Amino acid sequence: MKNSKYLALLGMGLIFAACGPRGEEAQLARMEKQRDVLTEKIEMLKQEIAQKTGSAVKREKVMNVKISPVEKGLFQHYIQVQGMVESDSNILVAPQSSGIVKKIHVNAGNKVTKG
Repeated sequence: MKNSKYLALLGMGLIFAACGPRGEEAQLARMEKQRDVLTEKIEMLKQEIAQKTGSAVKREKVMNVKISPVEKGLFQHYIQVQGMVESDSNILVAPQSSGIVKKIHVNAGNKVTKG
């Protein structure tokens, strides 16, 4: 008696496990097919309405674009943005003794090396 209960329970579990994903896949395929059919019907109805009213289906607004040939010249358009700059390494410069800086021997933008 106990064995038959376990076998019945095991059999029902296997049936539910076997039917689960396949049923969902079939349902998905069926719904996608319905969607395709409805999309086709919607397009046909839009065309019929356009023919009856004599107006075309709403189209996207088109904007004219002015084209000009490329010419060499100075680039005079600049933008100003705020941001944060991160470096790969952090370098700290500290004097060996305190004092007043009288002259700087490099200009802004010059490449410098240690030593």
